[in-house]
Amino acid sequence: MSLNGIFSILFSIIFFISWYHTIEVSFYWPLIFLALLWSFLQSKFKNNTFDLGRFVFLIIAVISGLVLILNETKSYLDILFALGMISVITLNWFVKIFYKDESLIKTIGIIGVNALLVSITYKYFNTINIVGIFACLGIALLNHEFLWIQFKRKSLAKDNQVLLYVFCLIFSIIGSLCFLIETDLLNNTEIALIAVGLSVIEIYILFADKIRNKSNDVISGWTNFSTVNSELILFNALVFGFSCIQIDYVPVYLSALAVITFWIFQKTEKTKRYNIYSFVLLISAVLLSVYLAVYETNKVGKIIIYAVQAVSVIISAAYSFLQIKSTKEEGKMFSAILPIIQNLWIIALLFIQVETAYLPLVFMLLAMLNFGLILYKKLDLVPESVLIIGLLSILTSVVYSIQTLNNFVLLDWILQLSTILLFIVLILFITKKEFIKSLQIDYQIAVNVWLSVIMFTQLEHKWLPVFWAATAIVNVLLYYKKIGSKKEISIVYYLLANFHLAFVSFNYYQSKFEFVYLIIFALLALYIFIMYKYIEDFKFRNSIIIYPATFSIGLFLFLSFDKGILTFFWILESLGLLILGIILKEKYFRYVSISLVGVCVIRLMFFDLSNADFLIRALVLLGVGVVLLVMNTLFKKYKDRFD
Repeated sequence: MSLNGIFSILFSIIFFISWYHTIEVSFYWPLIFLALLWSFLQSKFKNNTFDLGRFVFLIIAVISGLVLILNETKSYLDILFALGMISVITLNWFVKIFYKDESLIKTIGIIGVNALLVSITYKYFNTINIVGIFACLGIALLNHEFLWIQFKRKSLAKDNQVLLYVFCLIFSIIGSLCFLIETDLLNNTEIALIAVGLSVIEIYILFADKIRNKSNDVISGWTNFSTVNSELILFNALVFGFSCIQIDYVPVYLSALAVITFWIFQKTEKTKRYNIYSFVLLISAVLLSVYLAVYETNKVGKIIIYAVQAVSVIISAAYSFLQIKSTKEEGKMFSAILPIIQNLWIIALLFIQVETAYLPLVFMLLAMLNFGLILYKKLDLVPESVLIIGLLSILTSVVYSIQTLNNFVLLDWILQLSTILLFIVLILFITKKEFIKSLQIDYQIAVNVWLSVIMFTQLEHKWLPVFWAATAIVNVLLYYKKIGSKKEISIVYYLLANFHLAFVSFNYYQSKFEFVYLIIFALLALYIFIMYKYIEDFKFRNSIIIYPATFSIGLFLFLSFDKGILTFFWILESLGLLILGIILKEKYFRYVSISLVGVCVIRLMFFDLSNADFLIRALVLLGVGVVLLVMNTLFKKYKDRFD
């Protein structure tokens, strides 16, 4: 490189700087001429001085052209400025190497052309929304196509290829962002058409390596950048959805988009991040539907919003199915947590929108649905979730029963008892399907406690002993049939019935409800009969079964009826014990019966004869005598049953 050459370059630069203030824009044409001249001289003589000159004037020509285009008013001169820049860049492009660097001149050329296109777009189309959006995508497409042309010719260094693709991505992103910003100024039709247009271009760019690379040449350095276009396609779809679809329907759109996104992930390696994006879309649908349910921002009817939620849930179920059936291991990444989220989603929507009275039944149906899906391997969910949802149903039922104390209507009874029935059916299925080991636990206690809470909070006190006694009978029969495993549960209810009868029932006694107490006595007798007839593995039945019943019935009669006729009722109780002993062939009943007769005789002699009036005394004596005769007759006739 000569010193004269360097001085000539500096002189030329100073000359044009001074000339600019004299002839203004006209200086650009000699500048273009000189830039072309330096480049031409380099192409002919391959001199370092000429190389430096063309490099300097290339940069000056590009910068000057951009400044003139941006600062001058709109006119035909902009075309001439642009043509001058392109001519300088083109000639330098073909004079490839700057010293020993093959990529520097082309890098300046790529940056210069893109800056030129941006300047023209900004100057002429910044107020035209749609044209500005597609202008950005057009610049991206120009970079992309130029890249592929040069790639096939093998005329670009790796760095230049990467730079072109980076510009392609940058303008694609800018176009999508402009689309988002301008949606408020566009109608739905324009938004839809723009979304489709942008997506078509970005899909083409995404799969260009399969479309354009017919020779299957190895692409290095920029081929992985194409996956960014997959995100832009999804971004455009989201902009369209949130801009054109009423917010109440967006959960369905997001759920459907999640399914489509996951399906695309299954089909191509270009969309490897779609697996995560599909899950994020589904979570967004879940959160949005819950938000709409909480704040009731919907402007449509409740039936429509319920239908939207139902469709969203169904679509999410399809998404779960696709994950379970995925052929890619990473496709099953969320298959374990997704059913949990779906159950929580459904539960949240039900809690927010469904009346409490219906919740236990709906939750129990949900538990049965989960059980069926787990059983037939349609859902990748731990079996314990069935128990958790079932427990939630029970807790909801208990809370509702306590809140509506003694205020159930017919519909409430139907709903609560139906829930219990479904739970029993679920238990039977769980017990039958032995391979679900984690669910093989004893549910008898849970059902009894649950039912007891409901009855205790809703039944009148006079009916509670009936329920306790009936429940005791049901449980002992379940034990006898080997459906239930704990006979102790029936004993607890039996003792509870006796306790309630002895210490509580007399407070609520009314003569018009005497039939209720007769039912209680009959149920207690039936329980005693079943225990002695069929349950042989119970050692303490004499002390636990006979004494409480005798005591509770006797105490109830003592506290509830007139003392004058109490002896007659007690002697009837003694007769009942004797009859039970005869039927069951249990001599222990005879001892208790005779003991009670003794108590009756003592009371008759020392209390009834002195305190009752004449008529009652006569009737009691007559009644006691008749009962004693009957007992004597029965004892003689069935004496062999006590041997």
